[in-house]
Amino acid sequence: MKTLTKDIIKKLIGLLAHIKTLPVIIVFTFLFFCAFQNIYAQSYTVRQTGAWDDPTTWNPNGVPQSGNTVTLSSAYTVTFSGNLNWTSGSIQGSGGNLIISGDFNVTGGGFNFWGPLNLDVGGDFNYSNNDLQLGHSGAINIGGNFNLTNNLTLSAY
Repeated sequence: MKTLTKDIIKKLIGLLAHIKTLPVIIVFTFLFFCAFQNIYAQSYTVRQTGAWDDPTTWNPNGVPQSGNTVTLSSAYTVTFSGNLNWTSGSIQGSGGNLIISGDFNVTGGGFNFWGPLNLDVGGDFNYSNNDLQLGHSGAINIGGNFNLTNNLTLSAY
């Protein structure tokens, strides 16, 4: 009986040691998944005319941010209030209307359209990325200046 009790106590102590590490394992697992969330950028496709910051404008519900892939289509108009700063990810699509009330600052990522895009920028359009691809029959209206840094490859197709 005495050795049975010692064995049970040893097993309980071993179990308690593992239970103490359980919170650490949970924290590291949480941090691991949070880190990989940013590696796989979210993709958003416009599903109705509306404001950029309205989650119901997008599929899935949410608000696109720099680093995401944003796809517009010719059937809809998306309006962004204020300055849109785009540093990574892509804004692409088969056309559509994108209205930005302030400045549009593109310093990274892609801006590619293979259909007619109407882009209205109320302020300056500051572009320091390399490629700007626009499809046929669209328009870019800029209320301020078009400021280009680096080389620009303009493809129209």
